[in-house]
Amino acid sequence: MNTILFKQSGGGVTYCDPGQSLLDDMMGSGNGWTAEECAYQSSKFQIPAPGHGWPGFSATFSDEWVSALCHGRLTESQVEDLLARRLKIEQGYSESAVVDIAILPDQLRVDPYFRDAIVWDDDEASKCKLDMAKARVVHMDKIRVVRDAELLKKDVPFMRAVEDADTDAQATIKTEKQVLRDLPTTFDLTTGVDTPEKLKAKWPTELPDRE
Repeated sequence: MNTILFKQSGGGVTYCDPGQSLLDDMMGSGNGWTAEECAYQSSKFQIPAPGHGWPGFSATFSDEWVSALCHGRLTESQVEDLLARRLKIEQGYSESAVVDIAILPDQLRVDPYFRDAIVWDDDEASKCKLDMAKARVVHMDKIRVVRDAELLKKDVPFMRAVEDADTDAQATIKTEKQVLRDLPTTFDLTTGVDTPEKLKAKWPTELPDRE
């Protein structure tokens, strides 16, 4: 099964399937709209949305899209090309490619944990790959979220220790908080971590286990 892969303006990757309904309409006999209905549908595609910075589709593309829906008879590759051009215009994607969905990285289509670390790569059959350097950043960001929550949890016992003039407890909590603050620099995400599976499994013992 094919899907259309897109390179986003920020360097990320996303994909979109044409969908069976669209394929049926554009590859079949079409909707059989009248000329008046086609003109109306095309005009709707051209409506701008100034508040969102959207100028609307051009008359040329709108007519092409509506004609495909109305008359059908396109090949699957023609439908894919038309949809790719529409989304590139609409979403600002810089590149596209039709690929077999089965060869996409698992991190894109199965487990989205490292989805933001998928980058475009023309040398790959799938036209994309997981960037381990970006994946480490993604993983550390998730660690930081949990770390920050643990730091907040220590504020109440620390204030109690201050109220009780318990200097030993204060010192212990200060040390624990410093260990948490230092995690982004002390926790090694490089040594022995050469796959996304190993990276995801590596988690600081100072933090609670993930659910």
